[in-house]
Amino acid sequence: GEGGESLNDMPVILDCRNDYETDVGRFEGAEPLGTENFRDSWDVLKDRLKDTPKDAPIMTYCTGGIRCVKVGAYLTQELGFKNVSRLAGGIIAYDRALIDKIEKEGDEPMFKGTNFVFDGRVGRRITDDELGECITCGAKSSFVSNCANANCHKRMVQCEKCREPFLGTCSDACKNRVVFQRERPSEGEERESATGSPDVDERPPKYETLDDYSAGHSSPTPSLYREIEANTAHRMPTGAHMVSGSAQGRLLTQLTSQSREGRVLELGTFTGYATACFLEGSANVASAIDRKGSRSGGPYVLTLERDARAMELAASHIEIMSKLGVGEAAAEEACKLRGEGGELEEAIEESATFNFNGAECELLRVTDALATVEEIARGEATDPPGPPFNF
Repeated sequence: GEGGESLNDMPVILDCRNDYETDVGRFEGAEPLGTENFRDSWDVLKDRLKDTPKDAPIMTYCTGGIRCVKVGAYLTQELGFKNVSRLAGGIIAYDRALIDKIEKEGDEPMFKGTNFVFDGRVGRRITDDELGECITCGAKSSFVSNCANANCHKRMVQCEKCREPFLGTCSDACKNRVVFQRERPSEGEERESATGSPDVDERPPKYETLDDYSAGHSSPTPSLYREIEANTAHRMPTGAHMVSGSAQGRLLTQLTSQSREGRVLELGTFTGYATACFLEGSANVASAIDRKGSRSGGPYVLTLERDARAMELAASHIEIMSKLGVGEAAAEEACKLRGEGGELEEAIEESATFNFNGAECELLRVTDALATVEEIARGEATDPPGPPFNF
């Protein structure tokens, strides 16, 4: 209308997630890319924006802010767009800010439906809008899951009404396979009846989950990590599901131990579980190459976090680790953080640095972790001075 914005001034809002994510939730007015995999985004973007002026405003968002950083770099560096912005921290950060704003001001969310997240929750419902369609009956639903047939494992939207009769599978064929697998006797049971020796159980142990299997084939997790999990559940119960856990933690330590210099950049310290795993592996490298690490070189872990409460708890855990290691003595000290008078590290305004067996760990408080990484990549990180990583 007269005096209003022209169509050329209206921003293009791009949802940089995959179709199974945008099917169940998205911002009003956003255009989903409609991709099945993120690697398909580049061709879609090139085709969608081929007639868009290079100075047109383009806004991008994704779940946690990582994919839209990559999309932004592609749009500016490869396609030549000059006015590209992103939602810092993604939908997750918007959701956190929204909770406070709704309580204070009663604002209506601009994001409708469910935010698909890559953890045990699968979906975080932001509004009651049902945007997806059940793969079985076509009814509106925002419940995302994977097909229960391990050979299929297709990600799908399925309503609660269909989930039970289909045993959590996407089709009759997958349902029949799950039924067959449940009814078929195991090889160990067949061998036992054939030999007629029920008293001798030669069957290998059964593992209900991948974590159980990993724990059964890994070295024991040091005692400190058990207390980090317990402290997280006690002090930050709503985020306890984000702790890496034993299987993933041992893998992080092993991967770091096998690196050439033991230098790690972690986005999202949270309460320090994974940070401790990285630092443990970095210390193994320090021992192997006989070199102490620092920001300028050698075994070093830099971890970025925006949440002040999580940072305080993480700093307390890493300080205990730096003084007492990861065994029972450290576990006993960490356990005190749950007792009366258990004090955390004082609020970290900018950074805190610790040393563990030759490796250095720096906890850095930031407002936008990905923006900090971009500054490091451009060589603009000056506080503290000197870029710690050469990308």
